[in-house]
Amino acid sequence: MSSLMGPPSAVITDRRSRAKLFHRPSGNKWAGTGGGEEGPGRISVARCDDAYDHRAVRLLVTNDDGIDSPGLHALAQRMTGLGEVIVFAPSGDYSGAGSAIGHLGAGIPEVTTLDRHPNMPDVAAVHHLDGPPGLAALLACRGLFGPPPDVVVSGINPGWNVGHAVHFSGTIGACITASA
Repeated sequence: MSSLMGPPSAVITDRRSRAKLFHRPSGNKWAGTGGGEEGPGRISVARCDDAYDHRAVRLLVTNDDGIDSPGLHALAQRMTGLGEVIVFAPSGDYSGAGSAIGHLGAGIPEVTTLDRHPNMPDVAAVHHLDGPPGLAALLACRGLFGPPPDVVVSGINPGWNVGHAVHFSGTIGACITASA
């Protein structure tokens, strides 16, 4: 699997406009249906509608690498400048889960809420569950933590999400589920 590793990537779904952004592996550029900004280390919810009041924007940050992933911590902390950030991620690694929401007959896994996470001190709320990121996105978008998020951001993945791998990526699957 390490031969597939590449530059970090993340996926953003703007639930208001249905725009999807993704990291282009050819450089540090965002590409997708919603436009984007360029530059190393830049994370952007590019081309947000002019009607956005960023102080009122609710952002859900998730990933497929688990709650202890350094990429998740960096992304969530960076997003706090854009609005209220809620982290809801798998308890462990769910890489390759795609858009899966788990076995429907198994019920909803237990959700664990953390008071604060030391690597995400400015995040409003941190939760995790023993389930795939698609389920986390689905539950949050259905109002598990109050009003649904306006924007769902997934990542930062330690490797590429390109080619046929996008069909199996839990990072991308969370945003696909959120936009459905």
